[in-house]
Amino acid sequence: MVTDLQNRAEQDPDKIRSMFDRISPTYDLLNRTLTLGIDKRWRTAAIKALGALDGAHCLDICCGTGDMTFELARISRSGFAEIQALDFSADMLGFADEKLAKAVKRAPELTEKITFLQGDAERLPFEDNRFETAMVAFGIRNVRNIPQALSEAARVLKPGGKFAILEFSMPTSKVISALYRFYFRQILPRIGAALSGDAEAYHYLNKSAEAFPSGEEFATVIRDAGFSAVEVRPMSFGLVTVYLATV
Repeated sequence: MVTDLQNRAEQDPDKIRSMFDRISPTYDLLNRTLTLGIDKRWRTAAIKALGALDGAHCLDICCGTGDMTFELARISRSGFAEIQALDFSADMLGFADEKLAKAVKRAPELTEKITFLQGDAERLPFEDNRFETAMVAFGIRNVRNIPQALSEAARVLKPGGKFAILEFSMPTSKVISALYRFYFRQILPRIGAALSGDAEAYHYLNKSAEAFPSGEEFATVIRDAGFSAVEVRPMSFGLVTVYLATV
């Protein structure tokens, strides 16, 4: 499995980046619609798993339009030292910057604390031991070389640093698993295509989510990338999982 996760030909970076650029205008709407708003609860749980955030230097990898970044800011009440939020899609980051401009009107201090930048999860543009916490939500499966991206996260975290990974997973219940597959294969692509006009993108979401390793299988990949301990926390009948890793 590790070999497959290191060189996934189907994860062509330019193709994936172009896809996310295309769907960026409807990305937030579709996240809320396709999950019935539960994605907000999942993100909150992942961030709370990181523990104390006051004074922390935080990294949001594959940040998209910034949902995790702004949720962390809300939970910590701006007590964090900084958030560096990185994504490879310029159009997604454009929407993140628009959100930041609105947020700054309510909390001007965020101007100095939150930075969105374009970059590659496999080659993070930060020095070693920079951050106390890092997080990635529904983005790690879009990386071509997943072990490399995980190793990079471990590199930029300080000793004892925490990394929260939120990702789709396969339910262990046969009934829930069957419903999950039906929704992802039949319902989700249709809704995604109708609202975004991009059927290909939401067929990709189904295929990438189903093919991704989950539970202890993925926890082993995380440990092998340089983390000393990994907790596996399934949510919503195992539809998603939070992996809390410690350097």
